[in-house]
Amino acid sequence: MNEPNEPNAPSPLSVKELANRILAARIALALVGVVSLVMGIIETVVLNNELDKHGLGFDAIETPHLILLALAYVWSLGFIALSFVANEHPFGAALTGLVMVFVDLTLGAVLEPSTLHEGLLIKGLIIFVLARAVMAGRQHYHAVNAEQAEQAFA
Repeated sequence: MNEPNEPNAPSPLSVKELANRILAARIALALVGVVSLVMGIIETVVLNNELDKHGLGFDAIETPHLILLALAYVWSLGFIALSFVANEHPFGAALTGLVMVFVDLTLGAVLEPSTLHEGLLIKGLIIFVLARAVMAGRQHYHAVNAEQAEQAFA
């Protein structure tokens, strides 16, 4: 276990700062989930209207686009669920959310490269908030484990 004066030990944050970062992560996870869900619904409605104009069905949509649309719904529900999990397990929820963002960006770049540059500021902000939440969650994890160890040996 890292001692506070070790060079690679994370600097201890106040309880209030940890709580603020965890709250920011919960809000970020929930916002990503809700925005993804709304964008998926809007895209589905717009796509359906375009297909109806041309007398086509959903089978006319290219497979990569369908995969990204389905992933938008799955990711949105996953992010919303993680926002609830973050209250009890902030490190795991934030880390999972960060991995999900990177997987989403990677899949989007591979399946539809033209979308990579869209929303860079928002994507960067989400990554920044989740990265800070991962660090705060890690410190929360160490603080909880230290407290449990003290109780076990008391």
